Amino acid sequence: RRRPPPPFSTSTLQQASSQKMGFAAERTMRIAQSLYEGVDLGGTDPAGLITYMRTDSFSIAKTAAEECAAFVKETYGAPYAPEEFPTYQTKSRGAQEAHEAIRPTSVLRTPDAVRKFLNPDQIRLYELIWKRFVASQMIEATYDTAAADVENGDSLFHCTGRTLKSEGFLRVYRDAPRGDEEAEEEVEEEGSRLPPLAEGDILKLVELKPEEHLTSPPPHYNEASLIRAMEKHGIGRPSTYAPTIKTIVDRGYVRRNMKDRKLIPTELGILVTTKLKGHFPDVVSLTYTANVEAQLDKIAEGAAGWPRSSKPSTRRSRMPSSRPRPRWKPPASSRRCPTSCARSARRACSSARAASASTSPARPSPSARARSS
Repeated sequence: RRRPPPPFSTSTLQQASSQKMGFAAERTMRIAQSLYEGVDLGGTDPAGLITYMRTDSFSIAKTAAEECAAFVKETYGAPYAPEEFPTYQTKSRGAQEAHEAIRPTSVLRTPDAVRKFLNPDQIRLYELIWKRFVASQMIEATYDTAAADVENGDSLFHCTGRTLKSEGFLRVYRDAPRGDEEAEEEVEEEGSRLPPLAEGDILKLVELKPEEHLTSPPPHYNEASLIRAMEKHGIGRPSTYAPTIKTIVDRGYVRRNMKDRKLIPTELGILVTTKLKGHFPDVVSLTYTANVEAQLDKIAEGAAGWPRSSKPSTRRSRMPSSRPRPRWKPPASSRRCPTSCARSARRACSSARAASASTSPARPSPSARARSS
């Protein structure tokens, strides 16, 4: 059995659109924002087509689940609708689940019904969201496990796999391009499916592939895998994934490989990272953001106080400082202030002249000079 995937959260939507359609995270959020704010469907007011697109939750409103269940029964048949509404638990570290999952505001607005009102990017993203949501509210796909021994002369080849017994949610989501967190699993399933076989069948050798598998180093991140890693380590929030990636690209810390869209670190990015690790090892660690988020959650719950939680962070963020520098004072001047100076400036100059006069030897008055002569 294979459960249907949950409806989209922000991170899974960005991952899926990146690998399936080649959209950058920022582009995905911009298109989703337009679908959320509303599209003119020929009525008096624009209609929002999707729910709020910055969320880490998989929860679905009861009214939306009921509407989708009725739609599945009417369109695909009652056997495709589960007896109870499916529920999904998020695996995101520190998820707040303040909003619903990303879903169409009405499942009755099918992609074909709204296609003429949307531009190509909007319809592609909306169709992806719509299919994912409908599939998440359908039954599981079931397989029959099978094994076959194929003889060829003195050689015996053994293979195992499974055949699709009931398509379930694959009725809707099968033709969607692959690439999100279920990508590897789907590819393995495609390769492990066996065609219908019977004992005694004569098989024709189409191709023989001798393959050697070697251990390879981890590949460079692309946007989808980087967002998945950020979510895993608790770095940032759904609303900051796209701006964070845009910032490191705009500043030249990484560059996009146009061929496979991998994110390659530049010399500048490596240098900045090295310096930051040298001066701020705690701040740039993978656990720093998650720990700060945990502290803020404790403050919000009343389990910790703000001053006690903020002092360690303030202490760590200070540069390794040397002795404090003395405050600089302007030198006193005996020059007469120009008439164009402001009154406050003239007072300052007078004070400076008085201070200078008090430190210099007193000059004899004219009468004193006359008496001495």
